[in-house]
Amino acid sequence: MLESLLSKGSVPISGVPVLGYDYNKGLSTGSVLTTSNHLSTDIAAYSDTAKQKAGYDKGLAVTNKQLNLGPVSALNLTSADFTLEFWLALDSGPSGYTTFFTLTYDNGKTLSIRIGDSGFGNRLQFSFYAALLNANMSTSTNRTTFGTTFHHIALVREKNTARFYLDGVQQALATGTGSTYNVTDPDVTAYVLKNITSLMFGGGNYKIYMPEWAFWIGAKYKANFTPPKSTFLKQ
Repeated sequence: MLESLLSKGSVPISGVPVLGYDYNKGLSTGSVLTTSNHLSTDIAAYSDTAKQKAGYDKGLAVTNKQLNLGPVSALNLTSADFTLEFWLALDSGPSGYTTFFTLTYDNGKTLSIRIGDSGFGNRLQFSFYAALLNANMSTSTNRTTFGTTFHHIALVREKNTARFYLDGVQQALATGTGSTYNVTDPDVTAYVLKNITSLMFGGGNYKIYMPEWAFWIGAKYKANFTPPKSTFLKQ
């Protein structure tokens, strides 16, 4: 069912993501059941400040742990528009890569959202092929300015271009290790999300806090927006 749905390309956003998990409520939110290898000890209560910012009482709180999510055996986004979104906060700590999200596809390529290492200026970035230097697109937000508060992050693919939003604001991007932020809608035609083998969250040099994530078919955000709090599902 999932394979037939995704092979049709872009479809209108519905009230339910195709994949998703709400760690605050402890349930799968996608139209296709999603499982995760998280343990009860991976879930922690959030501070009052976090509750006010993102609207969740609790969620993931893990360090150097990758959560493998599924099912992915039928997931093939050959030409589909999609939106990936999540709330996330970090502890302060040493510099270095801190991975938020990794999708492995097409014989080992990786789509990633992360804080880069010092070579990338410790900046918030995404890539549809992380191993290629110039496929990494960096925002001007670095680890220090990202801070320890909660932020809403969304990556949208629409008509073979990508848009990246931080707290509902589309980000100007720099290519590779550059610092000229003059790209807003990079072309990602070359990166076809086929033969997906894994979806993972977390991993790196900081503890991450993530109460919920959702993977939608279709471009959910087409302009700046107010991030949804407490739940990504329509009320």
